[in-house]
This record gives sequence, structure tokens and C-alpha cells, in this order.
Amino acid sequence: MKIETFHTHTALFREVLYLVKFLSLVSSLTLILLLALLLSVVLTFLTSSDDSHSLSDILAIAREEGWIHGPDRASVIWEEYQARTHAVAHLEAKHILIFLIAFFVLSPIYWWVVKNITSASETIRTLRRGHDCKWF
Repeated sequence: MKIETFHTHTALFREVLYLVKFLSLVSSLTLILLLALLLSVVLTFLTSSDDSHSLSDILAIAREEGWIHGPDRASVIWEEYQARTHAVAHLEAKHILIFLIAFFVLSPIYWWVVKNITSASETIRTLRRGHDCKWF
């Protein structure tokens, strides 16, 4: 009877351990993704140029130059819209690229830190078992 209880508790403990490892992996990946996203947003913000004119500024210039009153009014607005769309797509692609680079740079660093912390805690546990020191 005691052996069956032991095996039941061992199997339950093993399942809980697998669940904890899985949740730890998911939380680690989530943390890496959030850090990479934050880093990519900051880098995208820092590297984006702020010298572009707004659509209202461009339309005001077009009115002053007389482009808006002629037959090319729709084409000027359409070209500006296409230029804006292209600029936004370029910025989004840059943001995604920075995010991917940050993710693949942060992942090995994070795993290296976790591995070293784990090995350090195992070393401390080994020292506690081997020596009767009060400061361990």
C-alpha cells in the first residue's frame, strides 16, 4: 500500500514539475518578447527622422504653388498618400527587423544568465551539504 502511494505521489510530483517547467519556459519567452518589443520601439523611435512634413503642410505648399487648383489636384494628393504609405511601411519593416534582432540577441543572453544562476545555486546547495557553514 505504501509503495503504491509513493508511486502515485511521484507521478503527481513529476506532472507538477513538468507543468512548472513549461510555465517557466512560457514566462521566459514572454519576458524576452516583451523586452525585445520595448527595445525595438525605443530604437525605432530614436532612429526615425522627424523632419517629414505633415499632409496639411504639403497641401498648404501645394496650394501656394498653385498645384491644387489645376487638373492635377487628385494626382498630387494621391502621390502624397502613396509616399506616406511607403514611409509608414518602411518604418514598420524597420521596427519588425529591430524587434527580431533584439529577440535573437536577448534570447541567448537570457538563457546564459539563467543557466549560470542555476549552476551557482546548485554549487551553493552542494557547499551547504558538504560543509556545515552558518553563512551558506
